[in-house]
Amino acid sequence: MRRGRDPSTAPPGRDPLALGESQELFLWRATGGGDPYWLPRGLTLLRVIEGGLRAWLEAAGYAEIRTPPMVGGAFRAGTCAAHRLVHALARRAEDGPLRLFELGVCHRGGPGEGLLGGAAFTTDEAHVFCPADHCVAEVARIVTASAATLAAFGFPVIGVRWGTARAGEECPLAAGARRAGYQPVFAVGPAGEGAPTGGSWLVFEVDDGAGGSWPCGGITLEGDAIGGAGERPILLCHRLFGSLEAAVGLLLARGDGWLAPWLAPQQVLLAGAGAEEAIVRSIAGRFAEAGLRVGADLGAEALGVKLARARALGIPVVASLGPREAFSKTVTLSWPDDRKETLYIEAALARLSAFCAVPAPPGRNRAPAA
Repeated sequence: MRRGRDPSTAPPGRDPLALGESQELFLWRATGGGDPYWLPRGLTLLRVIEGGLRAWLEAAGYAEIRTPPMVGGAFRAGTCAAHRLVHALARRAEDGPLRLFELGVCHRGGPGEGLLGGAAFTTDEAHVFCPADHCVAEVARIVTASAATLAAFGFPVIGVRWGTARAGEECPLAAGARRAGYQPVFAVGPAGEGAPTGGSWLVFEVDDGAGGSWPCGGITLEGDAIGGAGERPILLCHRLFGSLEAAVGLLLARGDGWLAPWLAPQQVLLAGAGAEEAIVRSIAGRFAEAGLRVGADLGAEALGVKLARARALGIPVVASLGPREAFSKTVTLSWPDDRKETLYIEAALARLSAFCAVPAPPGRNRAPAA
C-alpha cells in the first residue's frame, strides 16, 4: 500500500480552505469558530453530496431516520446512541438486519479545525443491527457498497486496514473485507492507539491522486460482539467521509478544486457573446429544465475573460452563444480539456446531460436525480 498522508495538511495548491474560498463555496473567518460560512454555491454542493449519499444508502437497503440533535441538554457528537434507542423500539434484530442511516447535525464539543474537523458537522453515519451469524455477510455488503460509492465520488479504494482491541479472536470486519475481495492489513494490535475501547475497526484507504493514500470512512464493531457471543445483536457503525463537510474538503483537495461534473455546483455557464439576451436566457432555461445546473453570463466582457472566470470557479463546461450560433441554433461548448465543439442545441443538451449524469447506485440501472 502506498504511504498515506493527512488531507488536512495538503500542499498550498491543494488546500481545501483556499480552494473553497476561491470558488466562492464558503467564507472562512475566525469568527466562525472553525466552521465556514457557506455560500449559495457551497450549499448547492453540500446538497448534491447529500442527495448522492441518500440515493446510494437507500439503494443498499437502508432506511433514513432523524433523531434529536441534543441529548441531555448537550449537542451530540454522533448518532450511535440514538440509533440504538430506535433499534430497541423496532425490535427487528431477531428477524434479520436492521439498517438505518441519518444525515444529521452533530457537534464535537469544541472549536473546529477546518472542513475535516469542523465544530458542527453533518454526519453520514449508518448503522446495521444484525444477529451474529449475519455479521460477516453484512460487513461484506458494506465494504462492497462503500467501495462503489467512494469510486463514484472519485475516491478509488486501494486498500483496507483493520485493528482490534481484543487479541486471539477472528474479527468479522477482516473476514467480511476478504469476502468482498480485499486483503485487509492488520494495523493496530490489542489496546493499540486508534482502536475503539473493547472493539474493532476497519478503515478504507483511497487513492489521493498524488501517489499516496488517505484514510476515508470505515466500519466499527462493538467489542462484545466479536466472535458472535451472546444474544445482544451486533452493531456495525459505518461512514463514508465522516461528514458532508469533510467530503467537500476531500473532494477539493484531491481534484485541486476540480469536481466531477455531476458534483459541480454549476455545471454549465452559458456565456453570451453578442447574441440577444432573450435568446441566451431562453437556452439557459432549456438547459435548466433538463436538470442541468446552469448560469448565464450576459456581461460585455470578452469571451476569454468569461471562460477564465468560469475555470476559476470550477465550472466544467462553458457554452458560448454569439450571433452566428444564434442564427444557426447552435452553441459552442468549451470542455474541461480545452476542446471546443459547435453543436445544434438539442445535440449539445444531450451531450451535456450525459456528461453531467449522476452515477447510478449499485443495483440500479438508472441514475437518481441529484
